[in-house]
Amino acid sequence: MNRYFASCPMGLETLLNEEAKAFNLNPFPGRGGVHLKGEWESLYKFMLWTRIASRIFLNVTEFEITNEKEIVKKVSNFAWEEWFMRDQTLKITTLLDKEAQGTFRNSIYLSQLTKDGMCDRLRDKWGERPNIELQSPDMSFLLRIEKTPKPGYWKCTLSLDLVGMPLHHRGYRGKGHEAPLRENLAAGCVLHTDWNRTEVFMDPFCGSGTILVEAAMIGAGLPPSILRFTHGFAFFNHAYFKRNNAQHDVWMNCVEEMKDTFKKNKVVAESLQLYGNDIAPRALEMVEESLLKLGLSPKIVKLTRQKAQTLSAPAESGIIVTNPPYGKRMEEVEEAQELIHEFGETMKQNFKGFRAYLLLGDPNLRKSIALQTSKRIELRNGDIDSRLVRYNLY
Repeated sequence: MNRYFASCPMGLETLLNEEAKAFNLNPFPGRGGVHLKGEWESLYKFMLWTRIASRIFLNVTEFEITNEKEIVKKVSNFAWEEWFMRDQTLKITTLLDKEAQGTFRNSIYLSQLTKDGMCDRLRDKWGERPNIELQSPDMSFLLRIEKTPKPGYWKCTLSLDLVGMPLHHRGYRGKGHEAPLRENLAAGCVLHTDWNRTEVFMDPFCGSGTILVEAAMIGAGLPPSILRFTHGFAFFNHAYFKRNNAQHDVWMNCVEEMKDTFKKNKVVAESLQLYGNDIAPRALEMVEESLLKLGLSPKIVKLTRQKAQTLSAPAESGIIVTNPPYGKRMEEVEEAQELIHEFGETMKQNFKGFRAYLLLGDPNLRKSIALQTSKRIELRNGDIDSRLVRYNLY
């Protein structure tokens, strides 16, 4: 069995762990992702169906060091000629855990040492060294250095990026939205709620509709990579895949199975009760464009254009999931706080019987809502520490 690591935004590890269980990948949660173990077929299916993972890495080799000078020799002892094909380019990125950061201060230098070890081995075998390519390499490796229980020893894990373009790039979203919420974080916000798929789902600050589109795919059981797979994955260029026709057949079977499921479940989206609102007309157009790209009818989401503070509930009960606007400049921050306060009052008056989940990055925004929270989930939205906060509206 192969060992892998699937990365995800901070705060979504438990959701990713649950996803991986469904694909028999023996998951074990880690910081910023989940460790996996399983066969290629299970991994391929997981890669096509995960809504939470950002990247997936194949663990290639592990070794221990006591100092950085040992890296070149340890790396050069591995049979890299079995992993590379001639003329392929490479890139190496190094990540250090907190303890390693205090000992190894230059991650770029560690990447260079690892590159030297790989290139020395391939030069000895082939008589030439591979080239470095930082933008779009054929082989992109991740070196993780972590403290071990043994004093003075450090564990080094070299992993190969299998996906290339991050998995959260679903392919349905166009350009033009100033501060887009990553698709896997949007999906995570939906999956962290108790939405039952049959009740009203509403986003009052929907913007370009990432939360709504992810909710549509979750509610209808649609594969998140139905567009993403057409852009290809990094492993298509890897030697073990290109040299093995059987692997190619396994992958194509997984793709065809995914496409069949999409065709079968597509009609389910029409029965969902999805509502979106925004004051920007272009934003609402982008919601419809995203749905059309996915091959779904724009009519599955009922869109309105008005101030969120003036909204009324479309049903006696349901769920609100939204990422309200927040400001960066002082005057914008004050406006955001006033907006969130007013929307909190609207929820109290007009949405009794609903549960509301708001993704809030600024602690002052949470204080602006005169409602008691019933749940808080810590999340990381890009470089912003955020909370997905739940309010029960009576």
